[in-house]
Amino acid sequence: MATKIQVDMFEVQLGAALLLQFRTDGGDLVRVLADAGVDTHGSGYKPEHVLNKLFNKDGSPTDVWQGAEPHLNLIVGTHYDGDHLVGLVPVIENEALGIDEVWLPPVQDDGDTIDRASVSGGESSLAMRLFAAGEPRQVLNEYLERRVARIGQIEAAYQAVRTMPFMAERDDLREELPTQVGANGYDAFFAGQLLAAASRLGQAVDEHQHGAGIESDERLLRAAERVRAFAAQPVALDLGDGKVVLPGITAMNLRGVGQVDPQVFGADVRALESLRKSTAAEAITASHLARVVAAVRQRNSNGDRIRIRAETIPEGRPRYFRWRKDRFQEAGRPGLAELGFHLMGPSQELVASLHEKLPIGTYLLAYRAESLNSGSVTPSNRLSYVMRFAMEGQAVLVSGDAG
Repeated sequence: MATKIQVDMFEVQLGAALLLQFRTDGGDLVRVLADAGVDTHGSGYKPEHVLNKLFNKDGSPTDVWQGAEPHLNLIVGTHYDGDHLVGLVPVIENEALGIDEVWLPPVQDDGDTIDRASVSGGESSLAMRLFAAGEPRQVLNEYLERRVARIGQIEAAYQAVRTMPFMAERDDLREELPTQVGANGYDAFFAGQLLAAASRLGQAVDEHQHGAGIESDERLLRAAERVRAFAAQPVALDLGDGKVVLPGITAMNLRGVGQVDPQVFGADVRALESLRKSTAAEAITASHLARVVAAVRQRNSNGDRIRIRAETIPEGRPRYFRWRKDRFQEAGRPGLAELGFHLMGPSQELVASLHEKLPIGTYLLAYRAESLNSGSVTPSNRLSYVMRFAMEGQAVLVSGDAG
């Protein structure tokens, strides 16, 4: 490596893969791999695409290593999307590659209450729970079952409207989808849900939520917060044959109308299908994340000592990590020439707020109140790591799809 800083960007279409190499004054060669692709929907790339940029078919190192030993001091999975995480698995599995540490997205295992304190302490991080668990499959299954339950709520919303007398003849009600995982398992179940939601929304089959902007996400969350109390209470509606008391989701669909306005119902369908798409994408990506963790666990069972971390910052307060001996360690202010990086996001407050699961009916009313057409309600892109690596006055900004 002739220069002190080298950046290799591997072409992976929608995903990302960056290899950063730094030569310090002390003679250390420090390497960071940020993401490893691949676009899992139609790119034609195999998960080994980035691995094949690092090693030839015969297993020998490619010239990207500049003749030095293949070794990664840090791997970063910048955020919770399959096209950034999938390619990390074969990279980690290759035992010809030395690896010290892996940072994975701070997505939370939301079986417990998620708040700033739990995020800050790291005890609710899904990656860390998978890494530490005696039975990681159980941790993953419980996470996935909560997504199955949400799919059930979405279908219940359709069925609640379907059973109303004046709705019996409507032909724009959607065909009922399965709410239980079948013999083909979670992957097939959530792939089918994602396909159905994308089709109904007229969107591409994609785990991303790029089509929805931050403004829509924030408006949805603000509106949902305002109507939370209303959504949780029984509501009496006059359906023409006398008043009935309806809970939560049904009331959201029929609130304040003696008949369902087609435009209002259409907005609710878009809301429900956006929820379905987000839920399925969450589940699919959780399985990708679990495979990355499983690859690290397997390496460690064979004698390696790879560390896993999931980090955040207090809101508005970047954290600094300085290179010392064999790792990046948190420190105070950076020196002018030293190698280090500032972690600039995501914040503990943002992680907590975006993992708070509000009732399905609350989202429906929020969509209606804010006139939102469609969008993300689990905006994983906004939880991307943002890291500014710097050495000798030069800097490289690494982020995922930071929104």
